[in-house]
Amino acid sequence: MSTTNIDWEKLEKHLNGDHSLELNEEENAMAALMQELKSKPALLGAIAHTNPKAAWELFRTDRVQEAEKEKKPVWGWKRLAVAAVSAGIVITSAILWINYKTEPEATAQRIVSPNVDKVTLVLADNRRIELDSAKGSVQQGVVSISFDKDAAVFNASEKGDGVTGYNTVLVPRGKKFQLTLEDGTKIWLNSDSRFRFPVKFSAENRDVELEGEGYFEVAHAPKKPFVVSYRDKTVRVLGTRFNINAYSSSEAVTLLQGSIQWTGLEQSIILKPGQQVQVTASSVVTRSVQAEDYILWIRNTLLLEQKSIKNLFDDIARHYDVEIRYKGEVSDSIQFNGAFEFPPTLNEMLSLINSTGKVTAAKKENYVLIEQSSR
Repeated sequence: MSTTNIDWEKLEKHLNGDHSLELNEEENAMAALMQELKSKPALLGAIAHTNPKAAWELFRTDRVQEAEKEKKPVWGWKRLAVAAVSAGIVITSAILWINYKTEPEATAQRIVSPNVDKVTLVLADNRRIELDSAKGSVQQGVVSISFDKDAAVFNASEKGDGVTGYNTVLVPRGKKFQLTLEDGTKIWLNSDSRFRFPVKFSAENRDVELEGEGYFEVAHAPKKPFVVSYRDKTVRVLGTRFNINAYSSSEAVTLLQGSIQWTGLEQSIILKPGQQVQVTASSVVTRSVQAEDYILWIRNTLLLEQKSIKNLFDDIARHYDVEIRYKGEVSDSIQFNGAFEFPPTLNEMLSLINSTGKVTAAKKENYVLIEQSSR
């Protein structure tokens, strides 16, 4: 089947329910095929924007594979992930040049040392507990800590001697973890994150510190404000749901429920549900967003909101615990919208990226090298 006379934008609208524009023979054939491959129509349609030949090969290969597998389920990562974004998934083209380097250049500074390969709790007395490698409990003054491979719960008793100081949870690359603090606040920590909090909250306040990314469901306590400090900024709440992305390449605070006060860079902003403060090196922008989309990472899903190649590979580096390097002049010519589940392996992720035809991502001994594709 030829793809020469396909209007991909019109086809995308048709697949999203707009049937007001008439499709030609080739567009009808492609629409039928993409409907057959409902697991990834928008993603493959986007590939077709940049490399129709590669897209068609993917369509044809998948159709043969599906016919052979019949009742076998498709890979989970091929599903386009969440209803909140499913109506508008598309990949568009733009150009952003990364400065030319003659040698491979490493990206994304680590927050957690590569020497830490387990989710680790560092107690105030410097004891270290690998939370995700065993199930157990430990006592810390009036606070008891129970944990397993996915979560840890802190419970405080008003009786007994208190312990002062701060605990720290380290979540390395390739891991995620959930905490329930002694006040009932629940926190999900993303890969390569550091979270610091008191052994026991004081009677007046609940102050914590974050590096990386965390989603918070704060227990309501009007007389004890909950304050998160990150990158010389603060988020102050009483009881609410919000996400803080404090990675240097994508800093943003998103409010899902309640009200928060964001303070930083000589500004103070009150956010309402569905609003986000986005911070760059040159600006602070408040905008309305689909807030639930920004906690998709909890469900192992990658949000692709106009994401550049560099930012995409920052996410890949954290998720798969791999170093990314760039070589030569790389055109960041594809920006992504929508969401999809992370593939089970790094090789499958790189194969997906390579199918766009715009960059070549090659796995080396201990890093991934990104080069401008010659195709």
